[in-house]
Amino acid sequence: MITKHFIEKLAACLVIVAAILYFNHLMNVNSELEKANGEIVNLSAELEKANGQLETLQAAGVPGVVYGTSYQDGIYSGAGEGEGGPISLQVTIEGGLITKIEIMTADYEDEKTLGKSLDVLDEILTAQGTDVAPISGAEATSAGIIEGVSAALYSAVNP
Repeated sequence: MITKHFIEKLAACLVIVAAILYFNHLMNVNSELEKANGEIVNLSAELEKANGQLETLQAAGVPGVVYGTSYQDGIYSGAGEGEGGPISLQVTIEGGLITKIEIMTADYEDEKTLGKSLDVLDEILTAQGTDVAPISGAEATSAGIIEGVSAALYSAVNP
């Protein structure tokens, strides 16, 4: 026969187990929050670097080349500074339009970030200029690509 004392002790043990499980859950949530906060800090630093690169371009007088600009046919080289280092590329102009953008070297870029930043190439081709925003999550690398394309297009406008 189960005694009242046994039931009280069992209930107390169950409360303790529940408290331990809840504490463990809170610790896991806290760990995830710290991880997310670290990612936000990294993204903020990447965005700050991309903004600095764009300000440097503007201060140097390298304009963002926008749709409607007349480009001379040819293959033009440009370079920009990505998150990991220099990015060199070539831009092909045919019939006055940007038809191809090739990354020639990006040796120091993180493969995942570089892959994500390549979306900016489609945006540049669609816009027919560099009046596009850096790619979220790859701001510094895509800003470096925009910088390199801007330099190449500047040559295509001012040979």
